[in-house]
Amino acid sequence: MTNQKYLLIVLISLLIPAIVACSSGSSESSIYKDITAEQLKEMMDSEEDVMLVDVRTSEEYISGHIAGSVLHPVEDISDWAKELDQEQAVILICRSGNRSSSAAQYLTEHGFTNVMNLVGGISAWPYGLVEDVQLSTAA
Repeated sequence: MTNQKYLLIVLISLLIPAIVACSSGSSESSIYKDITAEQLKEMMDSEEDVMLVDVRTSEEYISGHIAGSVLHPVEDISDWAKELDQEQAVILICRSGNRSSSAAQYLTEHGFTNVMNLVGGISAWPYGLVEDVQLSTAA
């Protein structure tokens, strides 16, 4: 009987931390979604209400960006994130997907509920880019 009690205590002491660890993970609403260029193109073609945010530098943006995107450099995210609607669908874009992934993580950690990251960034976008000298930074 003593061995059974000891075994039960050991099992319970192992299960409690495991249950706590599983339940303390981030909630589904704080996770952003990775999307492909094809998925983004479909969303744009269907005129879904999404905000395309290019998080690259102004020089990179001017050299070519996805039509309809606005420039909000990732280094200024703490400023421009305050201006956006946290419920709005936001798709983040950079050159390769790294900076936009970091920006997506930041936004979800700060209450944004519908954040997407373009996997592969501009480099994976085969549908043409807009090149101009006028910056679009409106929220």
